[in-house]
Amino acid sequence: MVARQMELVLEGCLSRMLVNRSQADVDTAQRLAEDILRFAQCRQGGALT
Repeated sequence: MVARQMELVLEGCLSRMLVNRSQADVDTAQRLAEDILRFAQCRQGGALT
């Protein structure tokens, strides 16, 4: 479920980046992807359950 949620969030970010082509959106999407990865790793390790 977490993987699907991450996929949906990232697809939204990618769509926005393709439309706006803003460096700020690219930077925000990169930070978001890093945060989501950390969250998923914590959850995989048994945290947040």
